[in-house]
Amino acid sequence: MKEKKYHTELERLNKVIKWLIFSDFVENDKDLADKLGYNKTYLSQIFNGKVALSDNFIEKLIDLDPNINKVWIKTGTGNMLKSDSHHIITQTVKANGNISNAGNNNINIPIQTTASENIGDKNIIKELRSIIKDKENTINLLSEELKANREELKEKTSHINRLLTIIEKQDKQ
Repeated sequence: MKEKKYHTELERLNKVIKWLIFSDFVENDKDLADKLGYNKTYLSQIFNGKVALSDNFIEKLIDLDPNINKVWIKTGTGNMLKSDSHHIITQTVKANGNISNAGNNNINIPIQTTASENIGDKNIIKELRSIIKDKENTINLLSEELKANREELKEKTSHINRLLTIIEKQDKQ
């Protein structure tokens, strides 16, 4: 079966919106408008092409699902999702179906989903997304801390080099 081509930006936008609703990132157009910080009327104007599709709007969509391919929305090049292969989500799942994240990185049961299938328990998917978002936030905080530590190290290295230069000058005298 041949895959449908999405020739216009609006056709591609419509497909992304359907994906976000299907994947439970949003419940419907109104929920999407709320999460993006727009009113439903303005969102409809974007969908109908009455208001231009801005980079800012696309970035807000990508914030909902970072797997969305911005280049595809704008140009049609590539795939809608950056990763079309199986998305493997792994977490420890208790026998009663609840997610256990107890602060560790143990992987006990892999749960596999693809872009076109629903594993059935949307609550597990939502919880996994929440856990992933928390881990991404932790990674971002650690990255910022690492950057600050690198800057501090540069400053201290520079200070040490200045002190060594002063000591070398004193030794020559």
